[in-house]
Amino acid sequence: MNRFCENIMFWVERNAKPNRIIIGIIWIVFVNAVIFPYFPNRIDADFPLQKILDTRVGFMPAEAKQLFTVLGEKGREAYFLTSVLVDNLYALTYGFIYAFLLVFLLKKVYPYNYNSKRHWIGLPFMVASFDLLENVGIQTALLMYPKSNDWLLLVTVFFNVMKWFSGFVLLISVLSLFVKWIFKK
Repeated sequence: MNRFCENIMFWVERNAKPNRIIIGIIWIVFVNAVIFPYFPNRIDADFPLQKILDTRVGFMPAEAKQLFTVLGEKGREAYFLTSVLVDNLYALTYGFIYAFLLVFLLKKVYPYNYNSKRHWIGLPFMVASFDLLENVGIQTALLMYPKSNDWLLLVTVFFNVMKWFSGFVLLISVLSLFVKWIFKK
């Protein structure tokens, strides 16, 4: 596993080019501004995006069960397909995009001791992993409906909260590196 992680880190370091980062940021904005808002409308034109479990920081198992009931069969199907086809791909791509961005910023801010900071490259992959595990939990709960498993939903909530917490740490890290880079110029 360690060799696998090292290979990914080397690949990310070789491919962390400004043009890929810019394209990646455009992709992230596009997905968040266009694609994700489109899918709740496939469920119901008046369905608010903030009801989707992925967009909330934590939720109670009873809230998930209530949401699945309110969605109805077509809504659950649309939620499942969106999660499988869009959200999983999105988690993988933003993991790499933020890793590229971190490599770029770390090399700009710490050109002489970059190697001592390179472990931070794993942070975007940690966020993406929590997101993927959260997705698997939601997808499994959707497939199990109307049966419900509170333990599954509690584990899914744990991954949801960890995704948001580690995402916040990533955001602060990127912003602080960006500010250091700007003032270093």
